[in-house]
Parts: sequence; C-alpha cells; structure tokens
Amino acid sequence: MITFHDFDARNIYELTGFIARLITERYDPQVFIDLHRKWPKGFILARNETGELVGLAIGTLLKPPRLRVLLLATAVDLRGTGLGKRLLMRLERRGRARDCREVTLEVRVGSPAIEFYRRQGYVRAEQLPCYYQDGANAVVMTRTLPDCD
Repeated sequence: MITFHDFDARNIYELTGFIARLITERYDPQVFIDLHRKWPKGFILARNETGELVGLAIGTLLKPPRLRVLLLATAVDLRGTGLGKRLLMRLERRGRARDCREVTLEVRVGSPAIEFYRRQGYVRAEQLPCYYQDGANAVVMTRTLPDCD
C-alpha cells in the first residue's frame, strides 16, 4: 500500500539520495530546501508500507498563477503501476487550489516520460537546446487544468 506525505526538510538527504538513484541530473540539496520554503505544498512523497520513499512530485508556483513540475519520479519497480499519475494529479490539485490553470514541465528529448505526459493531457510547446547538465535537449510540455476533477 502506498501512502502520500508532505516533505520534511529534515529528510533532505533521503530525498536527494532517491533522486540521485533515478536521474542523471545532480542538484545541490539547498535548491530543494529553498523551493520548499517558497511552497511547501509543492513537495509530495510516496512511501510504501515499510516507510521507504518510492516516489515524489516536486513543483513550484510561477506568475501568473502557473504550476511548474520540476521533478516527478517513481522507483523503477513501480513504473507502470499508476503511481506517477497519482503523484502528478495530487500536485496539479495543489496548484489548482492556488488558482493555477496551466502546468508546464520539461522532459529530456527521447524520454519515455514524454508519452506518459501525453497520456495525462500534456502537449509539446517547444524544445530547449542544451537544457540538461550533459547538454541534452528538453521538450517543454504544457497542460491547461480543468476546473474540477
């Protein structure tokens, strides 16, 4: 059984360790602490029955009220189970509660995540050259949020 929790900044190294195991980008832990201070509700963690971190969604608020998804990640063995969708929907609801009607995110060109986001209603907006630390390009995707679920 998966449960969802808000992030506690005291667990920053658990969060950054989880991220480091799943993606190639490296982030200074202070980045997450600063983002959390600005919008604590933008951090959603998923834990399994033993309390292990198995997924996360991190977003931030932009102006005009717009949600930007910064990270969405699930443990490899839980991909395809609907956990990513559940995390994304929770983050979108929190954005909508702050009057956000548009969501943006970036995805590495060629990533299977592009198809995942398409299935969630996201469309390709543009491509960003050399966006990632290794020089890879990113696709910007957007979605207009409905008024209710």
